[in-house]
Amino acid sequence: MATALGVVTTILVARVLGPEGRGLYAVAVAFGAIGVQLASLGLQTSNTYYVSRSRQLLPALVGNTLLVGAGAAILALTAWVIATIFPSIAPVEGLLLALALVWVPVGLLTMLFQNLLLGLQRVAAFNTVELLSRVLTVALILVALILGFDRPALLLGASLLAVAFAGAWATRQVLDLLDERPKASKALLRQTAAYGVKAYLGAFFAFALLRIDVLLVDALLTAKDTGYYSVAVSLADALYLLPAAAGTVVFARLSTIDDATTAWLTTRRLGLWVGAALLASAGAAAVVGGPLLRLLFGDEFSPAKPAFIALAGAMVFYGVNNIVSSFVASRGLPWFTVHVWVAAAVLNVVLNLAFIPVWGIVGSAVASLVCYALVLAAQLAYVRWKMLP
Repeated sequence: MATALGVVTTILVARVLGPEGRGLYAVAVAFGAIGVQLASLGLQTSNTYYVSRSRQLLPALVGNTLLVGAGAAILALTAWVIATIFPSIAPVEGLLLALALVWVPVGLLTMLFQNLLLGLQRVAAFNTVELLSRVLTVALILVALILGFDRPALLLGASLLAVAFAGAWATRQVLDLLDERPKASKALLRQTAAYGVKAYLGAFFAFALLRIDVLLVDALLTAKDTGYYSVAVSLADALYLLPAAAGTVVFARLSTIDDATTAWLTTRRLGLWVGAALLASAGAAAVVGGPLLRLLFGDEFSPAKPAFIALAGAMVFYGVNNIVSSFVASRGLPWFTVHVWVAAAVLNVVLNLAFIPVWGIVGSAVASLVCYALVLAAQLAYVRWKMLP
């Protein structure tokens, strides 16, 4: 359901805005999403990890989450002031930039409270947040279109409102589980700092690798090319929803298993199933990618086909790696997980700068495929030689 709704949103935005408008919309979304990761401080992982181990930590974790959310709001406001003084440094401008920056604290709080629900084993509530966000996004975009609001900023505003509502619902669910008022705890923040910093750096550079290509395409090519590439990315992201959901849920379970061998057997079984499903999906994308793009988005988005096929292949490696990363995180999150994503993010930028001028948007997709494959190989080698008896 969530996958279908995500595709529907992509279709609506692309058909209404066209390649160039879709490109501006995609850049704003990527900018806001990277801001969320930048401001998260690793709490999305540590919230799940620590509350799954001790329910008594919930009031302090909620307090720290609210504190970080306030910090994200200050960060977004500071970025707005800087962009106002130096407008040339911002990837978008005006209302589109303002909404992308508001997305940072709103998206961050939604993510953090959603992960607390997961750590509390409220999987149904966790999934409801995701579903609610996507349903409302489609509904509000349809309302905006009926009212004649067909500018990128107005559609982004509709998406932002949907995320805010879903975040408010998630917050309410967590607060209802509290036995006492939330209160920020410096002691707990210090205790979780080592884990949180590693999770933060690893997640940030992993997300940068996943999203920086949209910004690089926008910088090196045209807004229309960015529109084509963003559609390919959105369809490929739909393939990733299965491993993302599986990895998120299994992480909470693996964190409760003390024996590394037992935890790895669970991880390996899930990874094989996810890999098989993604491989089948990538094969289907290669066969029906062109007709699917024409059917969903129209002939003007046909140039996105080669990039979509390459990204579908990349999702096989990225999806399986997400399952392996859940195992590594459940074992205490060694610094290797940070180093491998930093190296991959740097390599991704280098490859994009080399490939995009030669092969266009296909070059960016190939750069992602190479980097995801190398990260998976490195993580598997580390698990085999360093984490298993």
